Amino acid sequence: MNNFAHIQRGIVFNKVTYYTVTLEDEETDLFTTFINTNTNEQTEDDIDTIITWIQKLGNTIGAQERYFRFEAYAGGEASALPPPLHFLESSINHRLYC
Repeated sequence: MNNFAHIQRGIVFNKVTYYTVTLEDEETDLFTTFINTNTNEQTEDDIDTIITWIQKLGNTIGAQERYFRFEAYAGGEASALPPPLHFLESSINHRLYC
C-alpha cells in the first residue's frame, strides 16, 4: 500500500523555516502529532527542550549541522533534535527526527 504525504511550511523564524509533513487522509501534520502524543507530565521537560532548541536555532543560530544529532547509523541522512549532549544541561529521552 502506498502512502502519500504533503510537505507544508510549518514555522517561520528569522533564520530558519521549518517544514512538516501531513500524511494523506490525515488532518494533523506529523510535528503536531509528535507534540500532542508525547506531551505529558513525565515528558514535559523533554518536549520543552526540543521546542526551545527549535526556537533558538530558528531565531538566533540558524540550522547549523553541529546542533543536530547524527542518527543515521545504518546509512541515510537522519538527524535529530535536541542537539548532542555537550550542548545540553541534561540528557533527554525524546528526539524529533528530520
